[in-house]
Amino acid sequence: GTYWFSAFIRAISARVKAAADAENHAKRMLRYQSTLFELARMDKSDFPVAIKIILRAVANTLDLSYAAILDFCEARRPLSCRALYLAEIDSMMDENLLWVFMEEDYPGYLATILANAPLIVEDAQHDAKTLEFHDRLKELDITSILDVPIWLDGDVIAVFWCGMTCLKRSRDSHDISFALAVANQIALSLEAVARLKAEENLRQAAEDVRKALEREQELNELKSRFIAMASHEVRTPLTTILSATEMLETYADRL
Repeated sequence: GTYWFSAFIRAISARVKAAADAENHAKRMLRYQSTLFELARMDKSDFPVAIKIILRAVANTLDLSYAAILDFCEARRPLSCRALYLAEIDSMMDENLLWVFMEEDYPGYLATILANAPLIVEDAQHDAKTLEFHDRLKELDITSILDVPIWLDGDVIAVFWCGMTCLKRSRDSHDISFALAVANQIALSLEAVARLKAEENLRQAAEDVRKALEREQELNELKSRFIAMASHEVRTPLTTILSATEMLETYADRL
């Protein structure tokens, strides 16, 4: 009797746990969808403002301690930290404190990112995949990371970097999908900035052309006035000389 009662209790407990897990999963999926919806509808033209909103929203949704954007400089070298959000103080880190990843110092990490592979490490300070970051991770007390590449125009241009000081649960495919969707939102923000910059360059080029045409027109008008004035100045003495010549011919016999 005792055995069957214990089995019954275990079965009930398992069902309760399964129901609780299903409810938590549903809440998590709803939270992910809500966050992505808010990010999709926001104005992304002001990059500093947009990035802070994105990083803050993602840090709250994924229970992150840090959320950052690492982007490549010329020829993908080096990889620099463009923006870093600290959840503990709800603020962006001062730009002077951001770091740069040189290829010779982090070859394994860069190779993984450039291969378009998300990087998930739950024991970041000791895992072989993140030993290159040991000192940096220890300095920030980061124990796990979730990094995904950011694509734009068919190329990896940056990394969405997530750091946690206390991993509350193992990351799964839903977390990766959410992080990839966020990376796409960041790419859209970068694209909007690039588009605005290109439009501004086009406007400036058009303005330069307009000013050049106006200047050319002014020079042409000045040239025309100069030629007219010079022609007038030349014709006046010639007319006087011709008149004098005609008078000499007419009255030459009287002189």
